Amino acid sequence: MTTEFLNEERDLPLPRQKKGIDHTQTEPVRGYFGVKDIFAFENVGFTRSSEGKRYLVCGECEQGPVGFVDTLTQMNYVTPERLAVQQTTNSPVEN
Repeated sequence: MTTEFLNEERDLPLPRQKKGIDHTQTEPVRGYFGVKDIFAFENVGFTRSSEGKRYLVCGECEQGPVGFVDTLTQMNYVTPERLAVQQTTNSPVEN
């Protein structure tokens, strides 16, 4: 599996949008881990395409977005800023 780190700032929609605003509220987020195969991430889902963009969300709780899909390269990127990592007893930890 090939991964890459994208050290760029991209605007992601806020997880909670304020009511009464006619546009999508975003915030700049820097730093994303990217993989070509979405199945390399555990429990990640997609949003429908909106304004030509697709976002990644938690597949369990549907919170997010936690990342985005680059529609040109089909790379899938998630940001650690929007993730909560939980280690289980059967998941290996690499040092």
